[in-house]
Amino acid sequence: MIAEQPLAEKGPSAAVYTHLLAAALADADRRKHSGATVLLRDVMRRRPAALTAAAPHAVPAATALTLEIGYDVALIRYARCLGIDCGPRDFDRPADGRERMERALAERGIDLD
Repeated sequence: MIAEQPLAEKGPSAAVYTHLLAAALADADRRKHSGATVLLRDVMRRRPAALTAAAPHAVPAATALTLEIGYDVALIRYARCLGIDCGPRDFDRPADGRERMERALAERGIDLD
């Protein structure tokens, strides 16, 4: 996991995104306990919409935030189930966090494309 840094040093947007992601992840963890196959399916289902949402002006900001957090939650849950140490603080820069997790999965032979 990335070394912990106080959220205040990362700026307010990082703190807000990380907080929202942590809350969504906690909620998902309380509601669902799924195996690797179900978690991978969730990642694959959410990925196209999150990629579209990341494009400038593709969807309203609130929609983009919802889609990206949904994908990041799915990605974290799947990565954790494979033993990859990760969490919301790894997504203080969401695009970088996604890239790291996707690369870690690719190194294990899991192609999300």
